[in-house]
Amino acid sequence: MIDNLYGELGGKVAREDWIQAALKALHEEGHMAATPNRLARQLGLTRGSFYHHFRGLDDFIDAIMERFESDGIISGFEQAERDGLDPWQQLHGMLSFAETRSFHLELALRAWGLNHTRVAHHLERIDVERERRLIPVFTRLMHDPEQGRRIARLAMLAFIGRLCSFPAPREDELTGWLIDLKCLLQTTTPPNERGCVH
Repeated sequence: MIDNLYGELGGKVAREDWIQAALKALHEEGHMAATPNRLARQLGLTRGSFYHHFRGLDDFIDAIMERFESDGIISGFEQAERDGLDPWQQLHGMLSFAETRSFHLELALRAWGLNHTRVAHHLERIDVERERRLIPVFTRLMHDPEQGRRIARLAMLAFIGRLCSFPAPREDELTGWLIDLKCLLQTTTPPNERGCVH
């Protein structure tokens, strides 16, 4: 839907259309393009339409960030958890899902968070949730809750750092991390759970 949004709206615009338009603008142009005024012009609307659907900018930001979290992050974790796989397969599922998401969108949101406190608060909450979901997986791998917590945090920070580094990550890069991770952890995981490829 997001790729052809502006050509498909017709005469009636819903709250969801504003959210999708903002996500599209963030993905393609960055946070400076996601203002209500600019989106209204792109949608062929007045600011009155915006205030019909949102109480104000904070409400709009909440809707954008909640959609990003639910569609772009939580659904990937939940899918991997529902599959009931072993820890390595769960990590593979999580990273495979992440590769289907827009790295540009998250990078734009993080840049926005540097300039807007409300966005930063959402990102902080999202990162806490990411870490919370990773801790049980790494605890199973490490057979130690404290080590699992530490490795989960390092893995999350490495992921975020890679998003912000150059050149931009390739779409298939993340799942390749698993081999490197297995190599790094092979001395602390039982032999039957090792998968380092030499």
